This record gives sequence, structure tokens and C-alpha cells, in this order.
Amino acid sequence: MRIFLTGATGFIGSRVVPELLAAGHDVLGLTRSEAGAASLAAAGAEAHRGALEDLDSIRAGAAKADAVIYTAFDHDFSNFVANCEKDRRVIEALGSVLKGSDRPLLIT
Repeated sequence: MRIFLTGATGFIGSRVVPELLAAGHDVLGLTRSEAGAASLAAAGAEAHRGALEDLDSIRAGAAKADAVIYTAFDHDFSNFVANCEKDRRVIEALGSVLKGSDRPLLIT
């Protein structure tokens, strides 16, 4: 199964990547940086360049996948409410791509 993983280089996602790969899945990991892309490639995953603010990129990643796992979160707690609103927009974007399909969306 091809899985689009947001937060792929973060605290949770970086631990999920090797588990998914070990289970035989292909991982398409969202990353903002070249360093993140290199880290994903070294782990055996494919990098998908983008950011949570780039909903077109989020939708494109989800469209390429059999399933989506959302592990991203902006940990700037001085902007907690705004970050939660950003999460809502990302989850809606992911859902708009997956709606009507049998492709699962797991949100952490």
C-alpha cells in the first residue's frame, strides 16, 4: 500500500516511517526541506515537498496514495488556536480527496 504521511520527519512521523516500510508499504512523506527529503530518502521513503499551508500540495500527496496518515502539527504553542485551525483546513483538504473512496485517513 502507498501511504501519504504528513509530519514524516517529525517526532511521531519519523518513528512511523520505518514501521510502515518494514511492513512492506511504500511511504510518500511530506517534508518542507531538502534536509527532510534527504532523511526520508535515506530511510527508504519518497519525499513529497510541501507544507501544511500549501493545500494544493496536501491534496496532490493524498491523491497519489492508497491511505493517508496525518501526524503533522505546528508546535508553536503561542499560536495554538491558529495552528488548530490550520489542522482543520489540512484535514478538510485530505478528506476532499479521499471522499467517496475506500482509502483510509488516520489522524493522530
